[in-house]
Amino acid sequence: GGGGGGGRDPQIVYCFRTFDFHHFRGFYSIRFNITFSNKGDVCYFAYHFPYTFSFLQVGSFLRLGIFKSVTLLRVPTFSLGGNNVNLLTVTARCSAAEISKKRIVFLSSRVHPGESNASWMMHGILEALLTSVDPLIEELRERFVFKLVPMLNPDGVINGSHRCSLSGVDLNRYHFWNITNEITFEALLGRISESNERAFIRKKASCA
Repeated sequence: GGGGGGGRDPQIVYCFRTFDFHHFRGFYSIRFNITFSNKGDVCYFAYHFPYTFSFLQVGSFLRLGIFKSVTLLRVPTFSLGGNNVNLLTVTARCSAAEISKKRIVFLSSRVHPGESNASWMMHGILEALLTSVDPLIEELRERFVFKLVPMLNPDGVINGSHRCSLSGVDLNRYHFWNITNEITFEALLGRISESNERAFIRKKASCA
């Protein structure tokens, strides 16, 4: 309040489990009190610190310093809503023959739009892989090719969904049973590993 900005408030938050006797299932509720100190303010509440699609495009990895010893390849594809879904490739600079011998580590984030904390985790991973001179990070770049999808569900992020995509489905559940999405999912895995048969692929997208 009082001119904009954000912060962590309130300090006292209660989270507890409730029960729906009509459907015989449990739910979780959150309760907190907050006092608005400035009349006429417009306030927004968020579970986590926001991490927007726009910030990812212009304020995240595009602005990270990249050392000459690091290779960054960005392959843009598009979501159902026409938004960029970037596939980043990060490894130490070396010949194509040397790269083909490396194993691939696949990391993805933000399949659920409401989990902005996952984007901050991915931000830290990108920052480390692209800028760190720590010996451990340098060894990781030497030994592996990292394939990263920083935001799997940009449409959901842009449109304010908590779990769903623009088509109204949970991408962390739906692709296993829907043949169309399964083909798309397998195509993504194929795209990741098409140049390297020694791919190590972790099919997990909820957290970075």
